[in-house]
Amino acid sequence: MLGRKLGVLHLPRYSSMPQVLEMPLRFRLQELLDSRDPPMSQSELARRSGISLVTINAIANNRTKQVSLETLDNISGALAIFPGELFKRVSAKGKRG
Repeated sequence: MLGRKLGVLHLPRYSSMPQVLEMPLRFRLQELLDSRDPPMSQSELARRSGISLVTINAIANNRTKQVSLETLDNISGALAIFPGELFKRVSAKGKRG
């Protein structure tokens, strides 16, 4: 087995499915804050996460394109969610920000 040559992995193309990777990636932070019971304010999230309110607001309103992993980790920890839950893909016509 050790000397065996590995073949090339060919991934299938899904021409009939939407091109998911071409769909814009957006933060869903405001949606997550609003869906809590009771809803959590951006100020409260800033306090709990240790991230500035300015940064929280920019993420919640999709006005930033770069966020550090540490920031994502702090926010997801404060919300008790997985970091991937902070994102969603939207159709091009639903694109905002």
